[in-house]
Amino acid sequence: MGNPCLDTAGHILIPAESFTGTGSMGQIEAFALPLSATSAPVFTLSAPDIPCDCHFDSSGNTYVANLSDAPNSVQVFKAPVQSGSAINSTITAAIANPSGVWTDSSGGVYVSNSSNISAYSSFATGNTLKATFGTISETNRATLALGPTGSLYVANGTLSGEIDVYDPPFTNTSTRNASKTITLTTDAFGIP
Repeated sequence: MGNPCLDTAGHILIPAESFTGTGSMGQIEAFALPLSATSAPVFTLSAPDIPCDCHFDSSGNTYVANLSDAPNSVQVFKAPVQSGSAINSTITAAIANPSGVWTDSSGGVYVSNSSNISAYSSFATGNTLKATFGTISETNRATLALGPTGSLYVANGTLSGEIDVYDPPFTNTSTRNASKTITLTTDAFGIP
C-alpha cells in the first residue's frame, strides 16, 4: 500500500499495488470517509505498474507517482476524479523511479525521484519541467511535502531517517538547507 491522499468530496484514495503472473498492475482504491472496519471501495482507478503516492492539486486534479523502473512517470487524472476517471496525461520529463508527489497552492508539482527532485508547472500550463534539484540517495524511497511557508520537506532524501528541507525559490541549483535537516529518533521503518 502506498501513501494515501484525500479529496474534497470526502474520499481517501489509496494507491494499492497488485501483481499478476504476467507483471504488475496497480490500482488506486477510493473509500468514503469516515472509514470503518467494513468500508469497501466506492470506486477504483486503474494506474499502470506500482502506484505508490498520490496528491490532489488545488483544482482537484490527481497526481500519482508510479514507483517502477519503467515507464518512469507520474500519471495525472483530471478533475473531477470519480468512478470511470482515466489517466488524462503523463509526466515523463526528468522522472526516474518516482516515489513521492506533492502540489503547491498554485498547482505546481514536485516529484521525488531515485536521485533528485523535479518541479513542474501547473496542469493548466501542461506540467512543464521547471527545475531539477537536490540529492536523493538511490537506495531510499523518499516522500515529500510542502510546508506553509513554501519550504519543501523530503523524508529519507539524503539519508534514511532524515528530513531534508529545501527553501524556495526552487531552481536547478537549489540545495538542501543543512541547518534545517532533521534526524529522526527511529529509522525509516520505525525500528529504533
